[in-house]
Amino acid sequence: MRKDDWTWASRASCGVLFAALCVAGGCDKSSSSSSSSSGGGSSGSASTADPYKDPEKYLAALGSVQDSLTADQKKKMNDIGDKYDKEFGDPSKMAADKKTEIEKKLVGEMMAILTPEQRKTVEQAASGTGPSNLMDKSKETANRISCASHLKIVGMSLMIYANQYAGKLPDSLADLKDLKPEDQVCPSAGKADYVYVGKGHKQTDFKMDDVLVYEPLENHAGQGMNILYGDGHVEWQKSDEAKKLIDKIH
Repeated sequence: MRKDDWTWASRASCGVLFAALCVAGGCDKSSSSSSSSSGGGSSGSASTADPYKDPEKYLAALGSVQDSLTADQKKKMNDIGDKYDKEFGDPSKMAADKKTEIEKKLVGEMMAILTPEQRKTVEQAASGTGPSNLMDKSKETANRISCASHLKIVGMSLMIYANQYAGKLPDSLADLKDLKPEDQVCPSAGKADYVYVGKGHKQTDFKMDDVLVYEPLENHAGQGMNILYGDGHVEWQKSDEAKKLIDKIH
């Protein structure tokens, strides 16, 4: 599994956010019971009857601690995303109450990995009582990962199109009739501004690390951009590396 392929969480509305914490890459397999005994132990909120009544707020708030995570914590979180993909499939096809229950379990596992101080930070961000910069960071994390999710969907639509037309890619994203308008929008930009470079090409022209679709650098305040590659995976690239990749195209 690639480091940006957290498909269960990335398609669970606000639940996309924990994916941003997993930038470390590979992971070791862990179960729900083992993750609750690792890292920082169980959450301080776990003793309440329903500690994560609004799980999407907690999933969003996890973005507030991404810079303080250790490599081991990141690996465990990456593994959780993989596990939920395999166990539960596509959350967009679930009933709302079922998805919420799964998100509560997901939050519990994610919080169990954190240290007490990290959990406190997440709880403050989730309740809106933390510093404003934490909330801003969580919001941008949400937008960044939602954007990556949209590009994953674009990539799937491109592959479907190529399969239907003997490997030929469309001239523009507008030719993808199964692609919803909202899936062509980065939330940070609020408009459809993805840059597609596949016109006149076949799918086989693009190798694993060839850029197929990217977004303007200004979408995320110049910090970087999400890029869809030729094999369908999406990665976040910091601004310097992103500029180098785009310069190779033009």
